This record gives sequence, structure tokens and C-alpha cells, in this order.
Amino acid sequence: MFVQYDVGLAATRPGGSVRHNTATGFVVHSDAIALHWHARVEAWLPPGGHIEPNEDPVEAVLREVFEETGLTVEVVPQLSDGS
Repeated sequence: MFVQYDVGLAATRPGGSVRHNTATGFVVHSDAIALHWHARVEAWLPPGGHIEPNEDPVEAVLREVFEETGLTVEVVPQLSDGS
């Protein structure tokens, strides 16, 4: 299984700016993509979460994928969009 990841920054919240970085993994195997049920937002989402202090984004996405799915994966380079 392979994973591509995306790093995002949280939006500003009412009453002040709360910043945190997140990493999301897109886990692909054959023609399937792994999703997990996110109870708080009540939606199926790719695994991901907050990047810990002093944690590399790649380390974070590998950790988050394992924590949320139990899968051990590797990161692959971003696929070309064909242009």
C-alpha cells in the first residue's frame, strides 16, 4: 500500500487565531482508497490529523495512518496530473 499526503493549516476560529498543521494520507491499494469514519464530523475521510511539535509531516502522516487504520504504509512521490 502506498500513501500520498497533503499538509494543511487550520482556519482562524472565532475569538482568536488557532493555528495547527495537519497531515492527511491518501492510501491507495489497487483500485481502492482507504477511508475511516470520523465520528465528530460524521463523514468518511482519509486518515490524518495534527502534526505534533517537532514532527516531520511525513512522519506525522505515517503515524496518523497507522493510528487510524492499523495499516503500515510508505509515502510515494506525488503522481503527475498529466499536464
